[in-house]
Amino acid sequence: PPPPPPPPPPPFIILIRRPPSPTLFPNSTLFRSAKAVCTAEDTSSATLPEKMFVNGDAWGWPQDWSTAPEMIPVHSHDGMFWGIYYLQAGNGMKFNNEKSWSTGDNFGAENEDPKGYGEYPAGGSNLKVADTGYYLVIVSCTLSADKKSVNRKVILAEPKLFLRGACAGGWADAGAGRPNDLEVAFALAADGATYEAVTAGDGDLRIYVATGVQGVDWWQSELVVRDDKIEYCGKGGDQEPRVPVTIGKTVSLDFRTNTGSIQ
Repeated sequence: PPPPPPPPPPPFIILIRRPPSPTLFPNSTLFRSAKAVCTAEDTSSATLPEKMFVNGDAWGWPQDWSTAPEMIPVHSHDGMFWGIYYLQAGNGMKFNNEKSWSTGDNFGAENEDPKGYGEYPAGGSNLKVADTGYYLVIVSCTLSADKKSVNRKVILAEPKLFLRGACAGGWADAGAGRPNDLEVAFALAADGATYEAVTAGDGDLRIYVATGVQGVDWWQSELVVRDDKIEYCGKGGDQEPRVPVTIGKTVSLDFRTNTGSIQ
C-alpha cells in the first residue's frame, strides 16, 4: 500500500508582544493614519418651472415685467408653455419663470440673428424674429439625464388653429386621441391680424392650436371665446360652462388684444 500522507504543517502563529517603535521603522505603514469622510448620496434634483413669462420689444421691455404676458402651460406636459404673439421684424424677446431681471432664469437664444420658424436652443442673447406677423412661440423645458439641470429650447412656428367636434360638424367614434373628429381650420383675415373660422355644426365651441410637438394632443392646448375674450384652458379641466354655438357662425380671434367674437 502507499505510504501514509505526511502530517499537516504546524499552524503559522505570529506573536506580537509590543508594537515596534516608529523610530526604528520609519517607513512602516503601521504608523500611517487615514481619514475617511462619509457623505450622503446627493439625491437633489432640478425642478421644472411652473410658470413662464415673455418680455421684449412687443411689450416695451418693462424693467418690472409689468406688461410681460404669462405664457399658457400645455396640459399634462410639465415645463412646456405656449403663446401666440404678433411681432414686428427684428423684435427681440427673452423669457423667465419669474417677472424679474434679477431672479429666476432669464434666457433667450444663442445669438441675435433674426430667426424664422424653427427650434432654437436657449442662450443669453435676445431671440429676434425675421419677419412681421403672428408666431406661435413654444418654450420647452426638460430635465437633464442626471436631473441636475434644466434644458431649455424655444420653438417658433406658424400658428395653426382649428374648430373641433360638434361645432366643426361632429364627433367621430371615440378612440385614442380621436383622430377622426371633424375639424375646421382658421384662416388669417385680410387685415393680417384676425383669425376666422365658420362653424359647421351646432354644439359646444372647441378651439385648439396645433403645437406640432410630438406627444401633445389637441385637447392639451385648447381655448374658447367667452364674453368677447379669449379664455385659455391651460392645465385646467373642461372650460365650464361650455360656450354653445350654432352652424354658420363666424368665430374671430385677435391675439394682439386677446379678444374674440362669435357672430
